[in-house]
Amino acid sequence: TTTTTTTTTTTTTTTTTTTTTTTTTTTTTTTTTTTSTPVDPNAPFLEAGEISVSGQGDWQHFPFATAFAEPPVVLLLARGLGDPSDVKIRAVSSTGFEALLVVPPPKTGDLAAITVAYAAAKQGVHTLPDGCVFEAGEVDTMARQYSPNKCQPADASPSWDTVQLQHSFGTPVVVVQVQTANNEEGTVPSGASQPWLTTAVDSVASSSFNVALESAETQVGSVTEAETMGYLAVESGLGGFVSDGSTVLYSVKQSGEVVMGLDNGPVSVALDTDLQTTPLVVASAMTRLGTDGGWIRMAASDS
Repeated sequence: TTTTTTTTTTTTTTTTTTTTTTTTTTTTTTTTTTTSTPVDPNAPFLEAGEISVSGQGDWQHFPFATAFAEPPVVLLLARGLGDPSDVKIRAVSSTGFEALLVVPPPKTGDLAAITVAYAAAKQGVHTLPDGCVFEAGEVDTMARQYSPNKCQPADASPSWDTVQLQHSFGTPVVVVQVQTANNEEGTVPSGASQPWLTTAVDSVASSSFNVALESAETQVGSVTEAETMGYLAVESGLGGFVSDGSTVLYSVKQSGEVVMGLDNGPVSVALDTDLQTTPLVVASAMTRLGTDGGWIRMAASDS
């Protein structure tokens, strides 16, 4: 059972460079040697795990267990029932990413670390050993959603961008995450993240969905540069396969229109199977019902 909460009614689902310079009276020679982490010829297309993300200090770097061939899509899910917060990421590369626990305006930060699950997926259409097909990709967007009745940003008008999937599903479960922090103006993490930008999704169909940056009930900060949104689409259902000698069980679930705001408390979402251990969960909203907007957080999970 996975329990999630949000602020609206919705559907969940170095490089190292060494430079040596030698100078004589007549010439200068500069030699630069660059080394980088070698890419495993059997680089993965999917990785999942847990990290401890803090809302104190600076951005934290989290390496992948194995380097990808190219920067993957990274998805995370914040947890806890305290003041509103979310996990923001940036600098996604083939070897890792940076993350920080942030709060929306007018809150102040410096939050203690929380443990969150993450999934990283190579971009493209892939098939798991049991036959399950999933698609991961990115879209750059400046489209924005917010609460028009309460906190309309001065420089914004509501809009959506449409993502066309390469694979045609039945009705896929879609999980999205902002991959960049191009517009960040806040003094994070001690101050609020502004503009506040999470994700909004709507009109999910077999081969497309709408996506936008979600500002909910905040109004400070401007979006002057596109942010990169990462997504993963997969058919709902149960499955399992063996990886490195271990059995991996999974459940892909769309909750229905049952998740409401933080003040309403969490709701339980059944995973329809016993995963035999506390699962790693990623989720995001798949609809945007009502006008206030919001984002998903998880209260607790079990098998």
